[in-house]
Order: sequence, then structure tokens, then C-alpha cells
Amino acid sequence: MLRYLNKLGYRALNDLTGAGYAPPTVAQLTAAYAGIVDERLGKFVKSSAGSSGERQSKFEKWAYVDEGGVERLTTMAAEGTLQDWTPDFLRVAALRGRVGGTRSRRAPLWMTDGNLERLLAMEGQTVAEQARALKLSTATIERMRRHLRQRPWDETSEFGPGGR
Repeated sequence: MLRYLNKLGYRALNDLTGAGYAPPTVAQLTAAYAGIVDERLGKFVKSSAGSSGERQSKFEKWAYVDEGGVERLTTMAAEGTLQDWTPDFLRVAALRGRVGGTRSRRAPLWMTDGNLERLLAMEGQTVAEQARALKLSTATIERMRRHLRQRPWDETSEFGPGGR
């Protein structure tokens, strides 16, 4: 929940400063966060009224925070948001996401040194023959061949133009 409140706060701060307003104080942001928690998660907050013999909400047995916990959580979130926020937060977050998205891709399952070595050893055969021998589809063999043709080789590489 803390991360959720921080993200909301970063966006709100960007909107406020973009419109020419000053950033809110910790007390103002805490009050705004308390309203959000009450509005969206209020039924999961254990109230002190339920312990005095009043009828409990059907959600109260699933409550994971009491009223004092909400206050501590929202204060902590507001302090963290104001401490970590920068005016170019959205631009920086977009750059981080772009970089992370390009680095987190896994290599295709066929792209192993063993598969590439076996394909290079079968040089001179047709795509269909290579596909049958390696038990791969012809489209995969074409991708592997294309990868081997376009791969930026260094001089010490076993599979480069100077290699096999």
C-alpha cells in the first residue's frame, strides 16, 4: 500500500507543480492519503468501535491494519513521497522503464551455443534438412541463420567470420 500511495503522491505533486502550485506539506499530504485509504480500503481497516460490542463488519476479520496503523502508514508515505519526489519524476520513471524493458527480455530458447554450433556444423545442407536433423521448425532454422549472419562478431569469437 505504501508504494501505491507514493506513486499517487508523485503524480499529484507533478500535476500541482506543473499547474504552478507549491508542493503540499506533510500534514496536507497525510490527510489526502488518509482519505484515499478510507475511500478505497476503509472496509478492511479494523475500527475501535467493533471491539466495544457493536456489530462488526463482515470484512473486519480480514482487516490487516487498525486505525492507528493507517495514521502511521499515511504519515510515513507522505514523508517518503516528499523526500523522494523530484520535478522530473515522470520523465525519469519512463526512462527507467524503457531501460528495464530492454534488459529484461530473455533470449529465445533456441539461442544456445550448442544449437548454434550444431547448425554451423551442418553448413551446406538445406533449411529443411537442418530442421529435420535438429528437430526444429524451418522458421526457427531461418531465425538462427539470420542471427548468425547479423551477429556482431569480435575477432576472438569462435563463430565469427574468422572462426568456423
